[in-house]
This record gives sequence, structure tokens and C-alpha cells, in this order.
Amino acid sequence: MSGTTLALVVLLGLGHIVARSLGWTRLAGALKALPIALLAATALRGDGRGDASYRTLVGAALVASMAGDVFLLSPRWFVPGLVSFLIGHLLYIAAFLPAANVDAAGLALLVPFVGFGRLRAPVSTYVAVITTMGWLATLRALGGEVTPHDGMLAAAGAYFFMASDTTLAVNRFARPLRGGQVAIMGTYYLAQILLTLSAVA
Repeated sequence: MSGTTLALVVLLGLGHIVARSLGWTRLAGALKALPIALLAATALRGDGRGDASYRTLVGAALVASMAGDVFLLSPRWFVPGLVSFLIGHLLYIAAFLPAANVDAAGLALLVPFVGFGRLRAPVSTYVAVITTMGWLATLRALGGEVTPHDGMLAAAGAYFFMASDTTLAVNRFARPLRGGQVAIMGTYYLAQILLTLSAVA
């Protein structure tokens, strides 16, 4: 990813967060999905380096996330938005799985992720999927089949995605958090940037 594209993604993401914090709803809505659209285009037009299948799956996951961002602009479309993000997580799982070493040690590493899901889950299926995504990203990073740099970028992206969704769940279903939207969107954009970099860096 070029430095210019990365800077534009960051600026658009910050623009959305600031506009939302200031109550500029229309501007925030117009900006929300643009950073993800740029990341998706970056992944899908890959320059031939690395694993083309991985890049394609990451790009498709970003497209699904972009659809989720658009749906979630309206509370009436919460379920389609959730389904879009569920599809995105499943695509990330498909991207991580081929290089994830699922052996006895890998299964043991699942334990803390299961704890995360049980404690934080308002929507059990969704949380099970994102928990699996984080677990497989970890196994992929530790398995030795991808470069440490790419593996750690993807794992960090998965963890930030888990943090974003956890904050969203608490903020929506438990109690409103001060600065919750900043935390949700900040960790979300960071997650998607890291996941894209794992495919194109």
C-alpha cells in the first residue's frame, strides 16, 4: 500500500470519527465507508506479490465490511449490517485457515478465545465467528508458513477487530460508554488497515 493511500485512509477515518463526535451526522455517514472502500480496492488490485488467494479473500472481507458500514448507517438495517460483518469475518477465517497450524497446541490456545466469547457475547453466533477469526489469525502467525511480519499484522488486526466488536456490544447492549464511538471506530479502522497491510505490505 502506498504511503499516500494509507494517509488518505487515516485522514478519512479520522474525519468520520471527528464528524461523529461533533454530531455532524451527514458528513460522518458520507465518510464512514470510504476508508474501507480504499482498503478493499488496494487489496483487490494486488500487484502480484505474495499469496493472491489470501489477498482476494481479504479484499472480499473488506467489501463485506464496507456493506456492513453502509447498512449500519440506519438502525433499521442493523441485522443486514450484522450479517454483512459476519460474512466478512467468515472470509477472514477462510483467508487465515490454510496457513493456520491446528494441532493439539493450537487447540489449547483456543481456550482464552472461548473465554472471550462466553463473557462478551450478546449474539452467540457472531461472537463464535469472530473468536474463531482471532484464534486462527494467531495460529497463522505462529505456524511458520507466512512471514512473521505478515502474520503479526493479521493477528494484530484480528485482535483490534475483536476489541472493536466487544466495545460495540457493551456500548449497545449493556451500558453506553463515554467515548465509546471513538473507541469502536478507531479500533475498527486500525484493524482493517492492519489486515490489509498483511495482504499487500
